[in-house]
Amino acid sequence: MKVNDTSKIIPLWLLIFLQAGISASSLIVEIVAGRMIAPYVGMSLYTWTSIIAVVLAGFSVGHWWGGKIASLPTQRALRVTGWTMIAAACTTAGATLLLRAFAGPVVEAFTHPLAAITTLSVLAFFLPSLFAGVPAPILTVVAMRDRDRSEQALGAMFASGAVGAIVGTLLAGFLFVPWIGSVKTLLVITMVYAIAAVLCFRLGKAVLRGTVVAVLGIGVAVGIGAWALSLPSVCDRESSYYCIRTVSLSDNPDDPVHLMVVDHLAHGISAR
Repeated sequence: MKVNDTSKIIPLWLLIFLQAGISASSLIVEIVAGRMIAPYVGMSLYTWTSIIAVVLAGFSVGHWWGGKIASLPTQRALRVTGWTMIAAACTTAGATLLLRAFAGPVVEAFTHPLAAITTLSVLAFFLPSLFAGVPAPILTVVAMRDRDRSEQALGAMFASGAVGAIVGTLLAGFLFVPWIGSVKTLLVITMVYAIAAVLCFRLGKAVLRGTVVAVLGIGVAVGIGAWALSLPSVCDRESSYYCIRTVSLSDNPDDPVHLMVVDHLAHGISAR
């Protein structure tokens, strides 16, 4: 194991806080993914199976990559972690834009719904999960370096990741999506990832040039999120249960006919 190259050991509570926060954010994105894909392909067993598989695949690749980065000296590893957090912020903020751009062509290109659902899940949510999965092994290795009770630090980091995942799942389903909607929730996660990037750069003692570039990267992520937020909502109303839309089926203003669509399914028609 590499020797810690910082002047003092990084407080364990700070690493635990980072681990829990990133883990919670990544699970919030996973829950929000189901809501965001539903207006295009519906909500079904296929939808959740595809989303969970894609997100876990992203985490797996991210953990593998993070393990390679963790072999670097501590400060350099933390700086690289900061860059992955900027990448996580940008790809999370851009998920909404990717869905809007590719949902139509993907649904038209694939006749089988499972292929369309899986493709959309990969396009929008694989990269955010990959980049969010990178920090876990790095922060865990850093937490274990130069500590008398490294085994306890290892357990604490694993536990914080699990607790963060639980808290993130509950926050997504019971707080964020019902209160502020899916797009704004992704913007909140974008900001959390940006804050995590700043902390990693500070712990990694980034030089001035690296700090300036990092600030620009965070600005790009926030700009993408603001762009996504400025677009008109896919839903007329995003309730605690569904994305509800009204579609006009008549061109005659004197004889209006409206179709109510819940997620991707027609649930009622209103006509005079």
